[in-house]
Amino acid sequence: MIKTSKTLLCLVLIFILGMSGVIAVTAETPIAVAIDGQHLQFDVPPTIIDGRTMVPMRVIFEALGAEIYWNEATQTITATAQNLVITTSIGVTTIYVNGMRIGMDVAPIIIGGRTLVPVRFVSEAFGADVNWIGEHNLVMICSAPTVFQETHMFSDYYGQPVDLHDLLDEWHERFDDWFSEWHGQPTGEEN
Repeated sequence: MIKTSKTLLCLVLIFILGMSGVIAVTAETPIAVAIDGQHLQFDVPPTIIDGRTMVPMRVIFEALGAEIYWNEATQTITATAQNLVITTSIGVTTIYVNGMRIGMDVAPIIIGGRTLVPVRFVSEAFGADVNWIGEHNLVMICSAPTVFQETHMFSDYYGQPVDLHDLLDEWHERFDDWFSEWHGQPTGEEN
């Protein structure tokens, strides 16, 4: 439900921005990045390298709710959030998401003393939806609900967290039972 609401909100924002002719874009227009409608501020501006929008890692990772660890000796970046661990290194087109090796088109790079990473790739690794709105030079990111929001929205009678997926499965089974009784046949069967 939360992911659906955030996705709908992002689509509405994309539609509004796409329909408004308020922002005129030129070659000098900087690239803007917004997460859930909030514009991010960077001390090193986002840039396009080999057709990929690169952004300072710390800003994007922290905006997505991650903690960042930098290993200067190996030039390795590790970001952690909830049950997610993402690791990559400067100049390497491989990223590890929870230990799974995945190739990227563009490697992280250091510009102006900041590490830039491909915004779409790292955002999607966190489960976010990413859209490029070229007429506004805007990257629109709709973040995924956090594990806490997704799995502990409800509590039982005693205030203990209830897994949302388990709750939905239980409701689905109850609905199927009710529907079967009401129609006098199991669900999924034709008349």
